[in-house]
Amino acid sequence: MIEKAADDGDLDLLRELINADPPPHDVLLRVLATARAWFGRDPATELRERLGAPDATVETGVLTFEEYLPTVRWVRAVAPDGRRVEVRLAHRAIVTFVEWAIGLRAPRDELLERALWSGDPESQDWSEVEVAISRRVPVDESAQWAAGKLSDPDPMARRFAAGLLHGMSFDMEGKACVGALRDRFGVESDGATLSSVIGAYANFLDDRPAMPELIPLARDPRVDVRCRVAGELMTDADGQPAEILAAQLGLTHDEDPTVRRVALSALSHGPADVPAIRELLALHLADDDRHLRAEAAIGLARRGDGRALEELQRLAQEDGYESSTWHSYWGLLKMLE
Repeated sequence: MIEKAADDGDLDLLRELINADPPPHDVLLRVLATARAWFGRDPATELRERLGAPDATVETGVLTFEEYLPTVRWVRAVAPDGRRVEVRLAHRAIVTFVEWAIGLRAPRDELLERALWSGDPESQDWSEVEVAISRRVPVDESAQWAAGKLSDPDPMARRFAAGLLHGMSFDMEGKACVGALRDRFGVESDGATLSSVIGAYANFLDDRPAMPELIPLARDPRVDVRCRVAGELMTDADGQPAEILAAQLGLTHDEDPTVRRVALSALSHGPADVPAIRELLALHLADDDRHLRAEAAIGLARRGDGRALEELQRLAQEDGYESSTWHSYWGLLKMLE
């Protein structure tokens, strides 16, 4: 069954089988060979040959799972007599997963080729490579490899490297990567890549100092970039440089609603407490946008406003005990005890 799962490109079933009952080394090597045999094959041609029906109709699609879980492409061939055969195109992800399971460490550049094969950052191929490289010891070598890819001529390679560094930045020190990340601020053409670059840069800086170098990016035409800046610009320090505070306040008036929400949330939850912030929060306490109203109530309640706490309680009760509003209200009560 495990070899069939590999042939079918079914990473989820294969992972479940291996984790439930780890097979012998020789079986895993056969699994590797089975999955690798699909590299370079045309799925439609292969499935037609297996059906013995060169005139079979070919269908394609993308299989999605729960939110935030990687996706996988599929191909199905249907013969004129109704017989059908289907395959998921996660064979590269399977190879990456099994290699890790048996202790094989493919070169990072080879892994990158697998990740980029589908051209889809949401794919299982991409996700498995991210996991494999980020777990490899020593992690500093992987981080330096990724930093070197930030200037790759292939935009998808840059996006992979930036996303990898952003993910790694939550669990490691990366001072050596800061310069390479900052160098991309004014030159990166892909918004999603630059967003990850900014996130990794902010996380790798020691003690999150003021970052006035992000201010020009608050005016970037790309929404995802401005959204990232809105979440990273404010630091945890009580005092904020005037130019940073002004930029953050400006982002609360952004044309995009998501940017406005992220910017207001950063001010609401941050330690800075100046009249301009309180006035802004008070203004949004009557906002038509329910999310902004809740954020304003949280921010004012954190700063000792009893009426805002009552408003937050009302919103939480309306949204129900499983809502994020209720969890915010409950957490705030604990903080204020």
